[in-house]
Amino acid sequence: MHSRDLAEPPNDMRGSMSRLAIADVTGLPRETVRRKVNRLIDVGFAEEDGFGQVRPTRQLADPRWQTIADQAFAAVQRYDRKLRSLGCKGIGD
Repeated sequence: MHSRDLAEPPNDMRGSMSRLAIADVTGLPRETVRRKVNRLIDVGFAEEDGFGQVRPTRQLADPRWQTIADQAFAAVQRYDRKLRSLGCKGIGD
């Protein structure tokens, strides 16, 4: 079962990572990641634990959140395909 299919996935399924790790994985500038992650926290898409680790919110069962999460997931997949079509490493390579 995928965490996207659960109304309230447990923390261990949602995972967490630091803003620095997000910047490293995505190749985005750290300041951009900091601003974007802080905005996601502000609007309730993500939450931060006491150690500065960020994870998605548990509210993915709400149809509004699910629609947005599905759209974001599809956008990342399109970006990955585009990178690969240009001969670049894909996301996570």
